[in-house]
Amino acid sequence: MEYSSSDFLKDPVKPEKGFINLPLTPGMAMDLDADKIEREEEPNFGT
Repeated sequence: MEYSSSDFLKDPVKPEKGFINLPLTPGMAMDLDADKIEREEEPNFGT
C-alpha cells in the first residue's frame, strides 16, 4: 500500500508552478493528523 503526505499531514506542502513556498511554522512544518493515521491503520491479525 502506498501513501502520500496528504494522507497523514494536517497541511501538506503543495507545489505551485514547480516551486514550494517555505513554511512559516517552526521545525520541518509537518504536523501529523492523528485522526487520518488511525483511519488508515491496517489491522494486525497477529502476523
